[in-house]
Amino acid sequence: MRRPAFVLIVITLLAGIGWLAIKLNRSSAEFRHAAAEFRQIQSHSVAENAGLRREVATLRKETTVAVKSASQAEQAAPPANTSVDITEYIEAQPGYAAYRKRSLQDQIFLRYGDLKSLNLEPEKLQQLQQLLVDQLAAPGDAMAAAQKQGIPFASSAYNELIGVATQQAGAAILNFLGKAGYAALQARQQHIQLLATVQNDLGVRLALAGDPLTADQTGAMTDLMVQFRQRGY
Repeated sequence: MRRPAFVLIVITLLAGIGWLAIKLNRSSAEFRHAAAEFRQIQSHSVAENAGLRREVATLRKETTVAVKSASQAEQAAPPANTSVDITEYIEAQPGYAAYRKRSLQDQIFLRYGDLKSLNLEPEKLQQLQQLLVDQLAAPGDAMAAAQKQGIPFASSAYNELIGVATQQAGAAILNFLGKAGYAALQARQQHIQLLATVQNDLGVRLALAGDPLTADQTGAMTDLMVQFRQRGY
């Protein structure tokens, strides 16, 4: 009874070993197949990477050539002066000249007040107003001229051009009024500036405090400040 049982056990073990061998052979075959597929994929990836590296190198080369060509073209072309283009466009608009003249006249009034206090004849008063307009416009006109000539902004030549234009405009007013008339004009400008200081500083503070300045008080305070300024205070 023991022999058949032993034989059965041996047969069972041999069957198990055979099954295990089959599984191992199958697993080995699957592993070899998977390894072959991996090597194929790896080879394909290497080829793709090599192709991508060649494409990247080509793109880099083309980009370098394009940048170099653009740089050379930019150096060869004259620099664009956008500010000049914008200025010319604005100046070409209908009504610009009249608007600019009116704007400068308003600035003159704010700076000097009513110029009739200079007691000039109407014709001379108009000439003076035009000279003052020219004086205010001189720096801007000089800037526009410098830009059109390609003079670099804030360079010594640029500043010199503006300084000369401003000086010439002031000299024209001095020659027209003479020393006494020019001094009266400067005194008028100083008076208006101090009047604005009294109204906008002290006048506003007192008004907020509930005790605003009267017109006589404003005039007296302005005259007092003029006297202090003339004495160097």
